[in-house]
Amino acid sequence: MSRTKNRRRERRHVLDVKLSSNQVRRRRTQLVVSALFAVTFLTCTVYGLWRGGWWALQRFVYQNEQLQVRDFQVRTDGVINPEHLRRWAGVKLGDNLFAIDLHGIKHELEMHGMIRQASLERVLPGTLRLQVAERIPLAHVRLRFSGADGRLLTRDFGLDETGRVMPLDRAIVRAETASGWRQLPEVTGIVGGEILPGNDLTNQLAHAALQFLKTFNSTAMAREVQIQSIDLTEPELLKLKTVQGHAVEVLDRGFERQLARWEMLHKTCATKRIGYDWLDLSPSNNVPIHLVQLTTNALPLRLTNR
Repeated sequence: MSRTKNRRRERRHVLDVKLSSNQVRRRRTQLVVSALFAVTFLTCTVYGLWRGGWWALQRFVYQNEQLQVRDFQVRTDGVINPEHLRRWAGVKLGDNLFAIDLHGIKHELEMHGMIRQASLERVLPGTLRLQVAERIPLAHVRLRFSGADGRLLTRDFGLDETGRVMPLDRAIVRAETASGWRQLPEVTGIVGGEILPGNDLTNQLAHAALQFLKTFNSTAMAREVQIQSIDLTEPELLKLKTVQGHAVEVLDRGFERQLARWEMLHKTCATKRIGYDWLDLSPSNNVPIHLVQLTTNALPLRLTNR
């Protein structure tokens, strides 16, 4: 009897183990199927939302006739003709307001040497505004090169106070502005490879010359004489020529002190009716000067050779 009971207990135990294993497999299968269903449902939902959003964006934004550019407003604080700014921006009436790459247009405009900063603004439903801040040239530099036919050609570029090379395109400004550009001081002695539109000069003496012009333009001397050219061929020295016929040598630093000495000498010479055609402001303890006697017609007459 004991053996029969033991056999029954063993059979029940084996049966219980088999039932437990089947339940585990069934649960695992259900979990896998549920996970696959959830992943599939989530994927389909995300894809559906994405496609629906893309369709809605195309239908209600990019293909919406109400969001076409009907008015392109251009404002500038400088001298460039707004029509040229519109052409450089590349925006046409009828373009979709949101399909326009504002950052790309801003970058392209600011790479142009004449534009310091550009900002664009969408104004719903159909207006695009462009605001431009232009660079102001302090001087010009002349690049000489050979043309296709072998002839020597020249082209003028402007330099602003930061040393940015500006293309002085006289076709895009008024005639009086182009005439004013011709009267800017010419800077000589810069390597031709640095003269590229939109490029910043690395020549430190050129930067000193631009800083001098900025300082000079804020002094009383700017009303007395006009700088014609600045020669940079000598280290640490700016060699100026004025429209009035003066040759002036200036150290590449300490401009306020040198300009104050120049102003004092200029006033003294004017008071005593004595002219000068050369002076050197670079020494710290004296000012070499070459004086000339003025005639009644205010024409300089040299007294001695320098």
